Amino acid sequence: MNTQPYTILIVDDTPEDCVTYQRFLRQDQEWQYKFLLAENGARGVALSHEAQPSCVLLDYRLPDQSGLEVLVEMADERGEVACPVVMLTGTDEVEIAVEAMKLGAQDFINKNHLTPLDLQRAVHNAVERVRLRLEVQERERRFGMLAETIPQLVITNRADGACDYVSHRWMEYTGTTLEDNLGDGWQQALYPDEKATLQELWAQAVATGSDWESEFRMRRADGVYRWHLARAVAMKNGAGRVAKWVGSCTDIEERKQAEVVRVRLAAIVESSSDAIIAKDLNGVITNWNAGARQLFGYTEAEALGQPIYMLIPPELHAEEVSILSRMRAGERIEHYETVRVNQRGERLNVSLAISPLRDASEKIIGISKIARDITERKRLEAEREQLLKREQHARTLAENANRLKDEFLATLSHELRTPLNHSYGWVKMLRGGKLAPNEEDRALEIIERNLQAQNRLIEDLLDV
Repeated sequence: MNTQPYTILIVDDTPEDCVTYQRFLRQDQEWQYKFLLAENGARGVALSHEAQPSCVLLDYRLPDQSGLEVLVEMADERGEVACPVVMLTGTDEVEIAVEAMKLGAQDFINKNHLTPLDLQRAVHNAVERVRLRLEVQERERRFGMLAETIPQLVITNRADGACDYVSHRWMEYTGTTLEDNLGDGWQQALYPDEKATLQELWAQAVATGSDWESEFRMRRADGVYRWHLARAVAMKNGAGRVAKWVGSCTDIEERKQAEVVRVRLAAIVESSSDAIIAKDLNGVITNWNAGARQLFGYTEAEALGQPIYMLIPPELHAEEVSILSRMRAGERIEHYETVRVNQRGERLNVSLAISPLRDASEKIIGISKIARDITERKRLEAEREQLLKREQHARTLAENANRLKDEFLATLSHELRTPLNHSYGWVKMLRGGKLAPNEEDRALEIIERNLQAQNRLIEDLLDV
């Protein structure tokens, strides 16, 4: 039983009828009532606005105006009567009943055949109908506010799929009016090449009553087509049948463009011959391309989730700690040459390019490493260094040999020239008759001795 009393406004100029209505309603076992009385239409209209009763019992024939005229004056600017109205009359005229219902009455009763139960039911039903109507209106008001405030484009469709509403944001975005979108008009904004497929998918959803989701391009007011994610939810009644469709379109153009860039970057990363590795700020591997697999020997499944230290010689772990610290500070490192270890334990000379990874808010969330194998380059550099050393050594030897040769030639020249000069001097003196007879024998001995010395020197040279 409802303990909150309902206020009943009785608009009737017949006191006996007013008493009867009150007596009938007081017999109600479910609801309690309190009553307001108005003996004419003008007073009834005033009380309906002032007291806002739970229900109005309105007599069709009043001294100042008809019940239909009272209904007109009770209506608000939208033409709706706010409170429930049960019209009572002494006839069963269908035309009057129909007109009363059109003007906002919830029921029409012939008071000559009225029973307590009839009146109680009429009041219950009238109050409940208006309550439900107000609830629906409030929900529609809230939906309208939500539809006009959210960034998405909102559309509603009847059970048969025909559009009956689009939000102002939809109309502004597409440069259309509500009338342009009603029925199937909303589909005019679809990308021409996709329109037929989308119409077929939408028809299938309407036929099956299943929720619908799709991505398609939609024309903006300036003629530019942008990608949207569309979702439509089937609102079903108590019998499980679709009563209405509520849908929204979200602009995902930036996301689509980002996906294209991401796919291209992923293809570049995967096709790169360099090892490209991503890790989090704790040094745990989060990405591993084909180049990394080729260089280090680990598969992607084996590498992901593992610490980066598995690639670093133990004596170089401190190096990685320093790199992580520099990355957290936002630094970049280019052409950093170091040593790493592959799956077989072999040491590799690598050149690293290291940079921090940032999210959309520029927060550093990870680290990217590009490792290039420079082992062969290092080997060639070492070989070149050895060749340079050997060349330097050979040059030194050649220079020493040249020096010794020069010294030898100088000595040889001295050893050859000295006896010859002596012999030549004695020969000149012999020819010039400058020697005494006793000195000629001595001169010949000296010349002979010098010639013998030269002969020995030449033999020694030939033996070499």
